[in-house]
Amino acid sequence: MRDMLLIFIAILFMAGCNSLEAVGAFSPVSQGYESYVATKTSSSLLSSSYITARTFQELASKSSLIVIGQVEQTSQVLNLARNVDDISKSDPNIVNLGQVYRVKLSSILKEEKPVKSDSLFIVQPEGFLIRAVEQRGRPVTENEIQLARQQTDHRPFVPGHNYLFFLEPLRGFDNQMYFVGVAHPWRFDVTNPENVVPESPWEGATRAFPPLPLREILREIGHVPTPITATIESPLPTPQPEETSFMSPLSTPTLEPAQ
Repeated sequence: MRDMLLIFIAILFMAGCNSLEAVGAFSPVSQGYESYVATKTSSSLLSSSYITARTFQELASKSSLIVIGQVEQTSQVLNLARNVDDISKSDPNIVNLGQVYRVKLSSILKEEKPVKSDSLFIVQPEGFLIRAVEQRGRPVTENEIQLARQQTDHRPFVPGHNYLFFLEPLRGFDNQMYFVGVAHPWRFDVTNPENVVPESPWEGATRAFPPLPLREILREIGHVPTPITATIESPLPTPQPEETSFMSPLSTPTLEPAQ
């Protein structure tokens, strides 16, 4: 009887651990954004709160846009937490901070829709905040933006480095034509083409994608880079890059008003 009791306790303990792991698999985001995340996990693996891919072929197949370029920070930030009833509107209770970056393109590997420009804007999540009750429904303040930035595990970009990006349009911002990474690791440092490495807060990124020469990655992707040969005026709306240093503090960040 004692042995049976011990076995029963062990089973209950294992079941409890599994439940905790399942609950902790997703970060506490709005229902609308969580539903969006759930639609993207059919052939991806979840590690912690990250949607991940395991091969370059998987990244390439998910991407509607694959480019190489350098990054400049802008002054604009977005609230990526979306209203459950209308993803074109922000969640009034949560700030899931997305920093907008301008990418100066050097080549395009894949484009489902033509990029009629030598630059584009990508958004990287860089903070999270559950808003105070008295602030909910009001425009997000600069103080809230700074508080959200304290809750982040993102990897900052390195000035002057070249990156390979695997991207798709950011849902909920169709008019602005922003792009976001398809899965971790969605960006690779290709500054040294003989030693291309992933950059991601996901701990398994370097195990799934060990360093490779760029030519090997291009062979796996199956797309040939098309160089950007001429400067074309960007059709995208503001934001514009800051005139100060690359990673300077944002003194006057702007955020779309809560709707």
